[in-house]
Amino acid sequence: MMLTVVEGLVLAGGACVMGYCLMLCLASLVAWSRSREAPLIWPRHVFAVLIPAHNTESTIGQTIERFLQRIQYPRDLFDLIVIPVRCLDRTAAIARQKGAIVYERGHGAWTDRDDAIQSTIERLLAKRRHDAFIILETTVEVSPNFLGVMSDKLSKGAKVIQAGYRVTGPFPSWAASVAAGVRAVSIYLCPLLSHRPGLSLGLQRVGVCLARSVVEKYGVRTPSVTDGLAYAARLLLDHVLVTFAPKAVVSETAPPDPAPADRPVSQRVIARCHLIRDYTLPLLWSGVRGRSAAQMSGAINTLIPPFPWLFSGTLVLLILSTLAHRLTPHPYSARLVIGWECMIAGQMVMAVSGFVRGRVPALVYLTLPSIPLYLLWQAYRSWTGGWNHAPDEVVSQGRVFSAARGALPGRRVMNRHNVR
Repeated sequence: MMLTVVEGLVLAGGACVMGYCLMLCLASLVAWSRSREAPLIWPRHVFAVLIPAHNTESTIGQTIERFLQRIQYPRDLFDLIVIPVRCLDRTAAIARQKGAIVYERGHGAWTDRDDAIQSTIERLLAKRRHDAFIILETTVEVSPNFLGVMSDKLSKGAKVIQAGYRVTGPFPSWAASVAAGVRAVSIYLCPLLSHRPGLSLGLQRVGVCLARSVVEKYGVRTPSVTDGLAYAARLLLDHVLVTFAPKAVVSETAPPDPAPADRPVSQRVIARCHLIRDYTLPLLWSGVRGRSAAQMSGAINTLIPPFPWLFSGTLVLLILSTLAHRLTPHPYSARLVIGWECMIAGQMVMAVSGFVRGRVPALVYLTLPSIPLYLLWQAYRSWTGGWNHAPDEVVSQGRVFSAARGALPGRRVMNRHNVR
């Protein structure tokens, strides 16, 4: 009986979260269908487009050429900047040959993507040339109007902008298909609510545009500009909203073998706990006092787990509830099972709306039930070694060594097994 009561309370809490998410999802779809924007304002802002790269000598040249050929924006109003991170190949040299500006660390090489982006933005800020900073990846392509839309949003008062996202096929593996679906849902669940009707929106790791005034006032390290949810929450405390720009599209080709998560699951859980501790109550209190729907929704959003974990947890609880009903039947157990099934159905509606908004290929729809397996696989890979710990590198006291290629220029070679 006690387990049934506990399960009922958990289901009630989950139903509240589900209702809130569905409300945002439906309101977002309505806002999307009714959105009408004024014509674009003539380009006048100067951008710094940042592309962190890790051992991409085979693709970095094509990435730069495609960007420069496709983009419809005055060439003297943007700088394409490549940031080599733990590169052991000719990525930097090829990027320079193709016309990009390469920013490297003053001593040695960057070993962390986040620190590389933060340091580069700080260095560019001191030059006082750029009006905004955009973060991309080597695996993405942007729509021809990308910078034009960003400039238009800045001219109309936006300070922080999140671009739209689209995944293009083919999908060479099951993992690539699931990763594409997860990314599309994460970005397109309820983004238009950033300005209609004025609720909050988080930031992603790709397609983010930061106005110079925001970087000057809030910095890029505390919280990190690469931690989208925490950075957006910090801005929201001062009533700075993230604007969604669905017409500025970032298209990513699905990789054959998606990289594992850049942080282990335990670190991500700890980071979420710190986010709740630092921002949930201040946002809620400020929203109640100022009657700000954006701040109140932002406080609630910090408590909601990412969609993949929400979906996986609900699916696991549905399975456990069904087994418990089979083993120990109870008058209310069947109703609880139906409740969990309704939760799954609601989340499927959310996922499909994200897929529709992201225009993902039909194959991605079939991968939705396998998200829990994908998360377990990603957790295993992040435990055994992630993006920040490549197998051919050894990081010791801030220095990077490679057993396969030898040391970076100016460093002595050290065997992997001799590093202490």
